[in-house]
Amino acid sequence: MKYIATIIALLIFNSSFSQLRKITSYNLGQLYEQVKYTDYNSFKGNCGEYVNGVYRFEDIFMFFDDSSKNNNTLKEQIKNNSFRNEYQQYIDKIIKNGGQISFYSEPNNNCPLKKFNYFKNILTSYEVVSKFYFDRDNNETERLNAKTKYYNKIKLENDSIIQSKKNENKTKADMLLAKNDEIFEKEGVKEKQQSYKNGTSSLNTKLDNLKMVYEKEKENKIKKLSPTNFRANKLKIENEYNSKILTALSKNDSDKKLLEINYKNSTSTFDEKYKSTFEKMQKDYDELNNFDYNSLIQKKPDFDDSSFMMQQRILKSDFDLKWKEINQNLINIYNEQQNSGGRVNVIENKTQTQNESNEIKKESTGEKVLKAGAGILGKLLKK
Repeated sequence: MKYIATIIALLIFNSSFSQLRKITSYNLGQLYEQVKYTDYNSFKGNCGEYVNGVYRFEDIFMFFDDSSKNNNTLKEQIKNNSFRNEYQQYIDKIIKNGGQISFYSEPNNNCPLKKFNYFKNILTSYEVVSKFYFDRDNNETERLNAKTKYYNKIKLENDSIIQSKKNENKTKADMLLAKNDEIFEKEGVKEKQQSYKNGTSSLNTKLDNLKMVYEKEKENKIKKLSPTNFRANKLKIENEYNSKILTALSKNDSDKKLLEINYKNSTSTFDEKYKSTFEKMQKDYDELNNFDYNSLIQKKPDFDDSSFMMQQRILKSDFDLKWKEINQNLINIYNEQQNSGGRVNVIENKTQTQNESNEIKKESTGEKVLKAGAGILGKLLKK
């Protein structure tokens, strides 16, 4: 029966377990929604138009982190603070990179293909980063939920084992007490005990009554005293009272001792007969009351989160590949712009742009991931 109760408790626990909520849906923002499906024809046809007060394709990335113009709902749903901070750093870099879209131009063409490709790659980077942190945070939520559930299940099992043992020990202790009463009843000791208690109580009552009688007697005698030698006569009466009280106390004590002697004499055979039995019963009873319930708790293995950590590594590896591809695309677009001889629209950034382009070229060789400055492509953060 106790095993059935344990199973029911586990089922109730599992069904009522309060889990951390996973992110089920998110929106990367209203500006993002306006442009995410843009193709090249649409890009050329609407290059100079505004969306929600933002100059489309030129300034739109600058407002991706604006809560009133775009309102990305994912960022605030990410529960892991470290992940949220990393995601914000990526957004900052994406916005900085997106702000350089006006660098890509051709004579007599404000919306060349390379500008569109640059635009789509920045948009893709926003999508890829967001999806990565969406999956990463949900994986961490699942890990924490599984960990909490694992340790709560262990606690519930231990509590059930301990409670079962407590019930078992209480039953045994009650049986010992019942056996004790049964022996006393069987040997007539219970009746003798009650007689001894009643006799003691009667002696105490008799003593209390005598005290009241002596007190009243003393007060009446003092009231009848004449003023002559009042103090000396009062002291005499009080001494007589104290003497009577001492005599009554002494008699009460003697009578109690006599009762006790008679009781012990009447039960001496009983004590000898059951001495070893009661000693064992007392030992067993003390062991039950002092039982160490923590000794029942078995050491369980720590929660195994290796599958979740493996998933984190897979997510990170997949993200790194996509991020590297985006970086390479941006490098290619930049090189294409440099080789085409196209003009630079942002005149005030021209010197800075040229210096940073040289830095990008140097860092784009081998396995290095693109790391630009605050200019052309910003610093694409590599985690």
